[in-house]
Amino acid sequence: MPSIGYIGLGNMGGALARRLLLKGAIHVNDLDKGAIQKHVKLGGIANPSPAALAKQCDIVLMCLPTSNEVRQVIFGKGGIIEGAKPGILLVDQTTGNPMATRQMAAELKKKKIDLIDAPVSGGVAGAAAGNIAIMVGGSKAHYAKIEPILRDISSVVFHAGDIGNGQVAKIVNNAISAGQRALSFECIAMGVKAGLDAKTAVEIVAKSSGSNNVVLKTFPNNLFKADNFEFNFTLALSHKDLSLATQLAADLEYALAITPVVREQVMRAINRSGRNADITRMLHMYEADAGKQIGAVAEPKGRRNT
Repeated sequence: MPSIGYIGLGNMGGALARRLLLKGAIHVNDLDKGAIQKHVKLGGIANPSPAALAKQCDIVLMCLPTSNEVRQVIFGKGGIIEGAKPGILLVDQTTGNPMATRQMAAELKKKKIDLIDAPVSGGVAGAAAGNIAIMVGGSKAHYAKIEPILRDISSVVFHAGDIGNGQVAKIVNNAISAGQRALSFECIAMGVKAGLDAKTAVEIVAKSSGSNNVVLKTFPNNLFKADNFEFNFTLALSHKDLSLATQLAADLEYALAITPVVREQVMRAINRSGRNADITRMLHMYEADAGKQIGAVAEPKGRRNT
């Protein structure tokens, strides 16, 4: 069995690492020593640095905020490259920039270190339940090597193609998801302002041609429930996803018309509710526009209307 390591034990990375810990001990590392100790209690083996972890492992998975942090963890002081042996496989589960990932993979290949990407979609709850979607970008040989390990995390694993394509798939998915959210919030709010009952409007759309994940799940499971209102995904992360999409389009010289508008709507919500507010709080912006409360949780007092 290959020796496995995980770097980045935040909300998502921690949830993914804990799925692997259900199958046996793995090496772990994070800037947050408390996060390391939490996973040690579950059977993880603490490592003081990415380099120290890499010395012990055949496969290292990472889940970090952006591709900039991935580069630092790999190439920075005390980074993976200082401890990695030739033939080690690095698996980046970050929602990152595919162009940056391909560049890092090319640099690492010169040192006989392989890097592939395997970002996820489905939230912390999906990770914990073992049904989060994993999109892998890498060669067929690398996919064959990593697939059994990824299936210890989730039963839903896709091979998206060559290196970087997993992140491309994630960017495409998250941009569509953000667009559905903004449009659904905006139009349901318009309907309520015109006299529709919010729950009735959602029920009708859910059974009609406008049906999407927001009306099927987000409204009934989160927005209409005071005890489960938030989705555990911040406005800042949504803005990051949309910025990655616009950057990818710029790199490809591909014209986007709708995605930049959605990104500006998310920024408008950030200006109103704060970067760390949950994406469900975006609804408050449209409630203010409509002059109606739609969700089960009212907007906190003191927020400014922008």
